[in-house]
Amino acid sequence: MLSPLPELAPLRIWTPGGLPIRTAGPYSGPFGARIRALKYQDCTHHARQLGIALGSLLERADDELGLVPIPLHPLKAARRGFNQSALIAKNIPPRHGLQCRFSILRRIEQSRSQVELNSRERRALSHQTFQAYPAPCWAKLRRILLVDDVVTTGATFDRASFALRSSGYWVVGGLSVCRSEPNSSIADKE
Repeated sequence: MLSPLPELAPLRIWTPGGLPIRTAGPYSGPFGARIRALKYQDCTHHARQLGIALGSLLERADDELGLVPIPLHPLKAARRGFNQSALIAKNIPPRHGLQCRFSILRRIEQSRSQVELNSRERRALSHQTFQAYPAPCWAKLRRILLVDDVVTTGATFDRASFALRSSGYWVVGGLSVCRSEPNSSIADKE
């Protein structure tokens, strides 16, 4: 039985590339427990609470801002049966006026699970990990907020942002349910 979600412990952090990321809380404790249950025990019902938690980090409604969940590689998505970041993004309350865009960004390079990588290995991953479809000149939603379940070094956000910016989108930041802490099992392994 999981404990109730605590009050948020929001924190704004920056990726090595300078992208601001807002997080709801640390990976240790109830937020991380729900992420682990969602990803590894198929407890997809936790996505609702986690999406609501992320929605509470948003300051105002913005109908010209699109949410883009960080995609899984198609083979990993097929094995898991879902993309946890997409489930969380879908559950951000609609009162914020944000629209989810699931087909703008795709992962084209498969790497080892990042849980197994230290920060140097994460940063060294190719910028060709993601591919974004070009932003049509008429598109209303060209400003993007990326969504992921956990941020450790920020390298994934930077690689996704690079692909989107290269295709004409303006990535204004990211949302992540959890942030890893120094000395945690998913932080630096150096």
